[in-house]
Amino acid sequence: MTRLFALFRTFNLTGWLILVGLLALILVLGRCNWDAHQARREAEAMADRIERAAEGRETAATQRHIDRATIADTQKERDHEASIGPDGPPDDGDMRHRCRQLRDAGHRDIPACRRFEG
Repeated sequence: MTRLFALFRTFNLTGWLILVGLLALILVLGRCNWDAHQARREAEAMADRIERAAEGRETAATQRHIDRATIADTQKERDHEASIGPDGPPDDGDMRHRCRQLRDAGHRDIPACRRFEG
Protein backbone atom coordinates (compact mmCIF):
# COMPACT_ATOMS: atom_id res chain seq x y z
CA MET A 1 0.00 0.00 0.00
CA THR A 2 2.84 2.33 0.71
CA ARG A 3 4.16 1.77 -2.82
CA LEU A 4 0.80 2.85 -4.24
CA PHE A 5 1.00 6.06 -2.25
CA ALA A 6 4.58 6.50 -3.39
CA LEU A 7 3.43 6.16 -7.02
CA PHE A 8 0.67 8.68 -6.41
CA ARG A 9 3.16 11.10 -4.95
CA THR A 10 5.48 10.91 -7.94
CA PHE A 11 3.29 13.47 -9.71
CA ASN A 12 1.83 16.59 -8.24
CA LEU A 13 -1.80 17.59 -8.87
CA THR A 14 -0.94 19.41 -12.09
CA GLY A 15 0.88 16.36 -13.43
CA TRP A 16 -2.07 14.08 -12.67
CA LEU A 17 -4.47 16.51 -14.33
CA ILE A 18 -2.29 16.62 -17.43
CA LEU A 19 -2.08 12.81 -17.47
CA VAL A 20 -5.87 12.43 -17.13
CA GLY A 21 -6.37 15.08 -19.81
CA LEU A 22 -4.04 13.24 -22.19
CA LEU A 23 -5.84 9.95 -21.55
CA ALA A 24 -9.22 11.60 -22.20
CA LEU A 25 -7.85 13.13 -25.41
CA ILE A 26 -6.57 9.73 -26.55
CA LEU A 27 -9.98 8.16 -25.85
CA VAL A 28 -11.84 10.91 -27.71
CA LEU A 29 -9.49 10.75 -30.72
CA GLY A 30 -9.76 6.97 -30.78
CA ARG A 31 -13.54 7.17 -30.78
CA CYS A 32 -13.50 9.77 -33.59
CA ASN A 33 -11.17 7.54 -35.61
CA TRP A 34 -13.49 4.55 -35.08
CA ASP A 35 -16.55 6.57 -36.11
CA ALA A 36 -14.77 7.79 -39.25
CA HIS A 37 -13.76 4.22 -40.09
CA GLN A 38 -17.38 3.02 -39.66
CA ALA A 39 -18.65 5.89 -41.84
CA ARG A 40 -16.18 4.95 -44.60
CA ARG A 41 -17.25 1.31 -44.45
CA GLU A 42 -20.93 2.26 -44.63
CA ALA A 43 -20.28 4.60 -47.58
CA GLU A 44 -18.39 1.86 -49.43
CA ALA A 45 -21.19 -0.62 -48.75
CA MET A 46 -23.80 1.87 -49.97
CA ALA A 47 -21.80 2.55 -53.16
CA ASP A 48 -21.55 -1.20 -53.76
CA ARG A 49 -25.32 -1.63 -53.28
CA ILE A 50 -26.03 1.26 -55.66
CA GLU A 51 -23.69 -0.24 -58.27
CA ARG A 52 -25.30 -3.69 -57.99
CA ALA A 53 -28.78 -2.15 -58.23
CA ALA A 54 -27.79 -0.26 -61.39
CA GLU A 55 -26.43 -3.46 -62.92
CA GLY A 56 -29.66 -5.24 -62.02
CA ARG A 57 -31.78 -2.51 -63.59
CA GLU A 58 -29.67 -2.65 -66.75
CA THR A 59 -29.99 -6.43 -66.94
CA ALA A 60 -33.75 -6.22 -66.41
CA ALA A 61 -34.09 -3.58 -69.14
CA THR A 62 -32.13 -5.74 -71.56
CA GLN A 63 -34.27 -8.75 -70.71
CA ARG A 64 -37.47 -6.72 -71.17
CA HIS A 65 -36.24 -5.60 -74.60
CA ILE A 66 -35.50 -9.20 -75.59
CA ASP A 67 -38.89 -10.34 -74.28
CA ARG A 68 -40.73 -7.63 -76.20
CA ALA A 69 -38.93 -8.57 -79.42
CA THR A 70 -39.72 -12.26 -78.85
CA ILE A 71 -43.39 -11.51 -78.16
CA ALA A 72 -43.64 -9.32 -81.26
CA ASP A 73 -42.03 -12.03 -83.41
CA THR A 74 -44.35 -14.67 -82.00
CA GLN A 75 -47.41 -12.50 -82.64
CA LYS A 76 -46.30 -11.78 -86.23
CA GLU A 77 -45.74 -15.47 -86.79
CA ARG A 78 -49.13 -16.36 -85.34
CA ASP A 79 -50.90 -13.65 -87.35
CA HIS A 80 -49.16 -14.76 -90.52
CA GLU A 81 -50.12 -18.38 -89.94
CA ALA A 82 -53.71 -17.35 -89.32
CA SER A 83 -53.90 -15.22 -92.47
CA ILE A 84 -52.55 -17.82 -94.91
CA GLY A 85 -54.84 -20.63 -95.92
CA PRO A 86 -54.26 -24.20 -96.97
CA ASP A 87 -54.38 -25.34 -100.61
CA GLY A 88 -57.90 -26.72 -100.30
CA PRO A 89 -60.96 -25.27 -98.60
CA PRO A 90 -60.70 -25.46 -94.81
CA ASP A 91 -63.23 -27.33 -92.74
CA ASP A 92 -65.41 -25.54 -90.17
CA GLY A 93 -63.06 -26.33 -87.25
CA ASP A 94 -60.07 -24.79 -89.03
CA MET A 95 -62.15 -21.77 -90.03
CA ARG A 96 -63.33 -21.19 -86.45
CA HIS A 97 -59.75 -21.47 -85.20
CA ARG A 98 -58.37 -19.09 -87.82
CA CYS A 99 -61.20 -16.61 -87.33
CA ARG A 100 -60.55 -16.65 -83.58
CA GLN A 101 -56.85 -16.00 -84.21
CA LEU A 102 -57.66 -13.11 -86.52
CA ARG A 103 -60.09 -11.60 -83.98
CA ASP A 104 -57.46 -11.97 -81.25
CA ALA A 105 -54.96 -10.21 -83.51
CA GLY A 106 -57.33 -7.26 -83.83
CA HIS A 107 -58.93 -7.92 -87.20
CA ARG A 108 -62.68 -7.28 -87.17
CA ASP A 109 -65.53 -7.72 -89.63
CA ILE A 110 -63.95 -10.35 -91.87
CA PRO A 111 -66.61 -11.57 -94.34
CA ALA A 112 -65.52 -15.23 -94.22
CA CYS A 113 -65.74 -15.24 -90.42
CA ARG A 114 -69.20 -13.72 -90.05
CA ARG A 115 -70.95 -17.06 -89.85
CA PHE A 116 -68.65 -18.20 -86.97
CA GLU A 117 -69.23 -15.14 -84.76
CA GLY A 118 -71.32 -15.40 -81.71
